[in-house]
Order: sequence, then structure tokens, then C-alpha cells
Amino acid sequence: MKHSFYCLFTILLLPFASILCQSGNTYIGTDACGMCHKSEKQGSQLSIWKNSAHAKAFETLKTDKQIKLLRKKVLKSPQLKPGNV
Repeated sequence: MKHSFYCLFTILLLPFASILCQSGNTYIGTDACGMCHKSEKQGSQLSIWKNSAHAKAFETLKTDKQIKLLRKKVLKSPQLKPGNV
């Protein structure tokens, strides 16, 4: 009975989650976030993050090897068109 409740709750919640994900939010960049997260009072979070591997993670996706792999995967995907990549 408990399992059925959670399944029903999840099914009813999914459309709302989908709507929230499509709300038009955009990436504003680290400079905008850094305005509040660079002070010593905040623990100098911005400078710590900028020197972390996490901050540089996106750069690994820009290598020629990754771009070729992405194009190969996208071309196989029925949802995406080759011109998107």
C-alpha cells in the first residue's frame, strides 16, 4: 500500500516537475554569483571554487576528442539534428 502511494504521488508530481524545469531559467555565470560569494564573510567561496577541478570541468568537454564523441552520439540520436552540434 505504501509503495502504491509513492508511485501515484510520483506520477502526479512529474508534470509539475517538467513545467518547473522549463521555466526559462538561464545560466548567469560565475561573476553574477560571485558578487555574494567572494567575501571573507562568506568564506571566500568564489576563489576556492575557481581553483577547484569542479570549476574547470566544463573545459574538458571542449577538447577535440570530446567534441567528436558528442557529434557521434548526437548523430545517432533520433531526437537531435546534426546541425545542433
